[in-house]
Amino acid sequence: MAHVMASHPVYHNSISSTIPSSSSVIVGFQNVGNTCFLNSVLQCLLHVPPLRAILQNRLHSGKCPIQTFCLFCRLENLYHQVVKATSALQPLPVVQALSKIAPGFRLGNQEDSHEFLRFVIDGLQKSCLQGLPESRFAKEFVQQTLVYQIFAGKIESTVTCGACGHVSKTLDPFLDLSLEISSLRSDTLKCALSHFTKKEVLDTDNQYRCEHCKRTVQAVKQLSIHTPPNILTIHLKRFGFGSGIQEGKITKHVSFPDVFFLADSVSSSCTRPVEPAAYKLLSVLVHVGKSTSCGHYFAYVRHPAESANWFRCDDSSVTRSSLHQVLQQNAYILFYQRVDPEDMPATAAPSFSSSSSSA
Repeated sequence: MAHVMASHPVYHNSISSTIPSSSSVIVGFQNVGNTCFLNSVLQCLLHVPPLRAILQNRLHSGKCPIQTFCLFCRLENLYHQVVKATSALQPLPVVQALSKIAPGFRLGNQEDSHEFLRFVIDGLQKSCLQGLPESRFAKEFVQQTLVYQIFAGKIESTVTCGACGHVSKTLDPFLDLSLEISSLRSDTLKCALSHFTKKEVLDTDNQYRCEHCKRTVQAVKQLSIHTPPNILTIHLKRFGFGSGIQEGKITKHVSFPDVFFLADSVSSSCTRPVEPAAYKLLSVLVHVGKSTSCGHYFAYVRHPAESANWFRCDDSSVTRSSLHQVLQQNAYILFYQRVDPEDMPATAAPSFSSSSSSA
């Protein structure tokens, strides 16, 4: 098993975030038929430092065993086109494979950028796992790929039986957090995170079958972030898709900070200590319009070599922006990078208002 990991192109002991200065150019992507959803996702992903380092150093393609379609190789090809470009280009390595990346998506249709992001991350993960033996050992590799090293964290779900007090715990990986924003007491990212981790009573039609006392009873469920990811991807649920929830788009502004400590952002009822983790904003994906089937997507990205500089990437157009402008946006997807808490500015801890600590 160790031999398979050592020889496979997607497993490494450490991931570098250092990007050569020659790869720091920011160019736009041409819209080739309602592809703003795709362009904005690519801009965000290509400005994730550890992923950029992997693409820059060709860590995947150098040993890729895949003879047919490989999304990781496609993204790597696109990245090297970008760093050589002097003007906007067509992201053809990805566009031409749209139906393979996202079954059901068709070029010319406006699609949801979050759904496309999930397809891309899943596709990169599949590229990582190609060539591994189909055995029970392969399952152990799933959470050790470069994709998981970059984007994955773990959520702990705790259910406490209301009859016997038995506590059941499960641990599951996550690649992004989808946060409800429709009924927050305060429209902040901190409040949305607190709402995500608050206790939930399971009763009436949603009672819990206790594995210990074998009774169907009322119980209390709570989620907590067990292992913070290196890249924290946050999806703000602005769209309703039936099932009794609000239809259309939630257009209100949800404030988010440039830097924050994750421990400051969980529900006060969460009893499990959160591992200290500090995060700095990398990029913001924005949607304007009434629904996922119409409107427009664009992204704000932090310059990979000059972290104080921000740019708005709107299809072919790339214009200089500012942190102030970024923080005013009605974000749809947020990308944060985990950083050393000692490198955080002294003002980072109170970046969320204390009045929004409860959801």
